[in-house]
Amino acid sequence: MSKHVTEWLNAYLDGELQGSQLHQVEAHLGECESCMTELEALEKLSGLLQEVPAPEFTSPERFAAQVSLRLPHEQKTIYRKTLLEVGWWMIPVGLLAVWVFMSTSFLMSDILSTASNFG
Repeated sequence: MSKHVTEWLNAYLDGELQGSQLHQVEAHLGECESCMTELEALEKLSGLLQEVPAPEFTSPERFAAQVSLRLPHEQKTIYRKTLLEVGWWMIPVGLLAVWVFMSTSFLMSDILSTASNFG
């Protein structure tokens, strides 16, 4: 065979080839020294990769908790002075609202009584 099967060597090594592709790669490996050398190099690389321990990953929940612990946290404090300032501003606003309501009520009362007098 003149065409090398290097693109199929990984699949062959992993046992993923079937049928005619499998027979074609095996026949080519019997004839081609270059592809056989490439297959042996892939086998060595695969063995080296299997010897390396897999890293341990933290769960997403634990990762989020660790990030949250490292972020700066602002303390939520309510200052008494701020509450008093808001309270003092609410007194004039409340009085103004009562005055507007009372004025509108009296105006509407006058309009209704005038309308009822005219019939």
